[in-house]
Amino acid sequence: MTFLTPATSKYGVLGFQRGLLDQLRVRNLEKIRLNSIAPNWTRTNLHDEDWLESIGVRQQDPDSVARGVALLATDTTRHGEVLYIEGGLCLEVEKEILAANERITDTTPDGDGHAHDHEIFERIFEHHHRAQA
Repeated sequence: MTFLTPATSKYGVLGFQRGLLDQLRVRNLEKIRLNSIAPNWTRTNLHDEDWLESIGVRQQDPDSVARGVALLATDTTRHGEVLYIEGGLCLEVEKEILAANERITDTTPDGDGHAHDHEIFERIFEHHHRAQA
C-alpha cells in the first residue's frame, strides 16, 4: 500500500486544484494564480533512501523541485498548471490532460463548451466501448 501513496496524493492535489480553479472562475477571482507540482521521488527524510536505491529507484535532489516551484511562482503567465518534475526537468501535464479530455468529449452538443461531469463520463465510456468494438 505504501507504493500507492505518492500517486494517490498527486491525484488528490490535481482534483483539489481543478475544483479550486472552477471556484476562482465562478467568483471572478482570476487574479489569484493556482498551480501545483507533482515531483517524482525526491530525497527527503520521509522515506528510507538507501532502501529505495537498493531497489533501483532514482531520486532527485530537493533543489530540482525548488526550481520548479520558483518557476511557477515567478512566471505570472502560469495559471492552472501542474508541473511533473523529474531530475530537474519540468513538464506541464495538466493542460495536455484537459485537452485530451476535450478531444474525447467534444464539448457539449449545444456548443457551450462546459459539459457536466456525468455527461463527460458517459461520453468517455461510449468512446471506450466504440474503441473496444
